[in-house]
Amino acid sequence: MIYIIYDRERYAKNRVFADMLTEYCKKYGETAETVLVEEFPYDRHLPHLAIMRAVAPDLGAYLTSHGVRVANPTAAANLFNDKYSTYRYLESHNIPLLPYRLIQSDENKPSLRDDEGIVPYNNKQLTHADGSNERLSRRGRCPHRPAQNTESTLNYGSNEFPQVFKSCDGHGGSEVFWVTDEADIRAAFQKTQKTTAILQAPASDTGKDVRTYVIGKKIICSVMRSSTSDFRSNYSLGGRAAAYCLSDEERKKVEEIISLFDFDFVGIDFIYDRGKPVVSEIEDVVGCRTVYRTAGIDLAETYIKYLIGS
Repeated sequence: MIYIIYDRERYAKNRVFADMLTEYCKKYGETAETVLVEEFPYDRHLPHLAIMRAVAPDLGAYLTSHGVRVANPTAAANLFNDKYSTYRYLESHNIPLLPYRLIQSDENKPSLRDDEGIVPYNNKQLTHADGSNERLSRRGRCPHRPAQNTESTLNYGSNEFPQVFKSCDGHGGSEVFWVTDEADIRAAFQKTQKTTAILQAPASDTGKDVRTYVIGKKIICSVMRSSTSDFRSNYSLGGRAAAYCLSDEERKKVEEIISLFDFDFVGIDFIYDRGKPVVSEIEDVVGCRTVYRTAGIDLAETYIKYLIGS
């Protein structure tokens, strides 16, 4: 038995893809059932494979602890669903990033967060170029430490704006804002109702990114997303999409990131700064509409064939 797990909101938006996954499981000789996180049948016999199409760290941990194979693996999913922890992990492996800081909301003024962590991705410490190390927290977060590629500390009374505000666990660009002063930061915190977020230097080439879809260790395809009306290029926010062929430099960067993780199906996003690709995020529950509309590749079948055959 295979469970295809969605939360209620994602299932309502992606029922067609969920049904495709179910049908391809049957095509390749497996029984499959779509299960909602909110209605998970803990009293039933567990499946041998859970295809996680929801952000549900507690359920993922429960299934993993009971010997169920979870795709994506829970440790990787937890990391990818916290942008700050993803950045810290990539940084520890010398992957270039745009300068960023973690900030915390309070009633008066955003400030740096400084908390303690205990358990990192794959139960390994993050070891930095200077020999120091740290541990991620249970949910993937880790203590604040200035980015090694950041030369100066943000001073909210200075001219370090504009910046890009990103919630650590947002998806689809809906919790990403262009901020030009502290009032914008406070407004972004109010909109997201989050207590921590990332401030990141904006890329010079706004309004475009490239998402590369990876299954196992194999690059499947890439899509360029662009917008002329918004610095965000997300398709769900009205951006355009077109099939894209990676350059040798881009492919090398993607392969370098792939080598760092054990996952099943992700999207690796690059933005562009002075024409150079810079990793933006790794998407765990990656959307697939743009591929079906631009690349003519059936990701549902490709994913199921990979899972059943691996």
